[in-house]
Amino acid sequence: SIAKFYRDYFCSQGYVITPKAAKQLLAYCEEWIYPVDDQMGRFYENKIENYAIYPACIDHIASMESLIGDDRRGKKKLSFTSKIRREYFNLKDHCRRAWYNFCFKLKH
Repeated sequence: SIAKFYRDYFCSQGYVITPKAAKQLLAYCEEWIYPVDDQMGRFYENKIENYAIYPACIDHIASMESLIGDDRRGKKKLSFTSKIRREYFNLKDHCRRAWYNFCFKLKH
């Protein structure tokens, strides 16, 4: 079945996008700030709808080495100001995603 994600999604194995969506993504991402998975998850900003085939039709190779989740920067204690800033941006993203999803559901 095909599913629409209204929140962040995890464990994506691959992407198939149309040429139009690729151009839109490249125009949106003139400067890459986030990893591509995070950029794709910001559908409320880039206006590229994300759908998934469930269950996944692409599988990952468990034995393949990955750096995902491997934080080599080490743990840093965040200052109070940094924590406030992080929470502000998380709340801002949450509100923007909720508003976008509300409008999407009204249209569909």
